[in-house]
Amino acid sequence: LHRALLALINSSDAPTLLHQAASSIPDSTVALDELAWVFATHPNDELRDGHEAVRLAEHACTLTKRTNPLLLATLASAYAETGNFSEAINTIRESISKARSSSDKDAIALDEKLLGFFQSNEPIRQDPIPDKPRLSPVLLQ
Repeated sequence: LHRALLALINSSDAPTLLHQAASSIPDSTVALDELAWVFATHPNDELRDGHEAVRLAEHACTLTKRTNPLLLATLASAYAETGNFSEAINTIRESISKARSSSDKDAIALDEKLLGFFQSNEPIRQDPIPDKPRLSPVLLQ
């Protein structure tokens, strides 16, 4: 899935293809998360779409009843992309709480890093990396 998404991103018609993928995406939390992350964080302005990122990430969080810290982190990043930093902060704090309750140290580290960005009113920017399907705390340094 990650490689297919990279192929879409690297195509000459990437914005159109990404929006087509978003309109036909199944109820797969992995697919929703990957696409929402690209719409929320890609460095290319033409590929970012905060409102679409929020829509996809909210759907993924609804499917999991807001129990997955990674999906909540994507939703928080989508809120930040739309400029809604108060909601981004609230959501990333919810993610931190979920990560702590499951002792997920990687998610806690990532969420705390994201919280710092959101408290500074900064959205996240990340180029997709071919062998790393998701953001890690190391990539945010």
